[in-house]
Amino acid sequence: MQFIEDLYWLVGGLDNLGEKCNSPERTLRFVMECQRENGGFSRATIMGLPTLEYTFYAVLILHEITAL
Repeated sequence: MQFIEDLYWLVGGLDNLGEKCNSPERTLRFVMECQRENGGFSRATIMGLPTLEYTFYAVLILHEITAL
């Protein structure tokens, strides 16, 4: 994955089909790499500003993979 919104739509689509993510550890690792020290989550792992939108995506992804 490159962007958190892509992962959000993938995980959400799987949930709509009654399926679960087949690699929750990898998903969790990606989402946590998007977390920023000053709070929130950014769009990508390497750089980016945390926004409410990307933080929303991250929280829902974590909820879907039962990490919350």
